Amino acid sequence: MTALPARAACGDTLPQPGRAVIAANGLQLAHAPTVWPLPVGEPFGLDIELCGTAAALLQVEADMPAHRHGLNYRVQLRQTAPGRYRADGLLLHMPGRWRLLFDLGPAQSPQRLVRSVDVD
Repeated sequence: MTALPARAACGDTLPQPGRAVIAANGLQLAHAPTVWPLPVGEPFGLDIELCGTAAALLQVEADMPAHRHGLNYRVQLRQTAPGRYRADGLLLHMPGRWRLLFDLGPAQSPQRLVRSVDVD
């Protein structure tokens, strides 16, 4: 009998600190910022892993609900491996509570996963 290697938890291969896992509606996504703590007024990226789903990551955005605005720049998203992505060009231009928004698809019926983050 051969022992199988233990399966890693979602996002275990992503760097710390700042790594987080979001799960909702049967979807699970892990992400880790390239800079931690998240900076104000400086661009950063996110390494992203989708776990246990055939869905694709369609878009990454951020918004600040209390001020009713989003990012001033478009995020560049690219797939780096099956189920792995890199989002570059996020820039949180003021301190406060932001939401990181991850749209997963198929495009005909996208679903959104959200994580709130506070930046100083």
